[in-house]
Amino acid sequence: MNQINHILSQSERNSLTSEDILRDLMTGNVRFVAQMGNTIDYKQQLYELENEENPKALILADIDTKISVETILDQGFGDLIVMRTPGGILTETDIEAIEATVALSGVKLVIALANDNSTFLQNIQNHTDKFPTLRKYLPKGNTTMEMAKELAVSNKKMISSLDNVHAEVVSAVYRSTTGMVEILR
Repeated sequence: MNQINHILSQSERNSLTSEDILRDLMTGNVRFVAQMGNTIDYKQQLYELENEENPKALILADIDTKISVETILDQGFGDLIVMRTPGGILTETDIEAIEATVALSGVKLVIALANDNSTFLQNIQNHTDKFPTLRKYLPKGNTTMEMAKELAVSNKKMISSLDNVHAEVVSAVYRSTTGMVEILR
């Protein structure tokens, strides 16, 4: 276990490639699964974040309370921008917010992270009549896992096509039974 006492400086972040960042996040996920996560001095990080903020990645995730993105990727304060939407479903406003956030924050990696056990996706399938606007955004999969994968892949395509997104975009699925994050190729 490592002790993390500081936040990422701008020069440290700028020296990283999107591949470096993805490798760090996936290594963090392996530490999480093995219950060997970093020891993080959150108080020190909060103090440092008063003056500087240099996130390395934006993670689009489900609102599901069973997932704490920073925890499953073993990251500290300031490392990630996490955007949560119901089921990972993106509306036009969400897409524009992602584009602006990536353009203005300097992140080098965007991960469209779906949840294979999304409570929202499980529940909404039986209630689309109550929420007709959501119908057009729902994936067509028969199982929650199929829907999650479809959302992750379609979100990656959508985000990658944005004019002001100059970052690597990948899709992934969080496996709730194992805690592993699987990159979809």
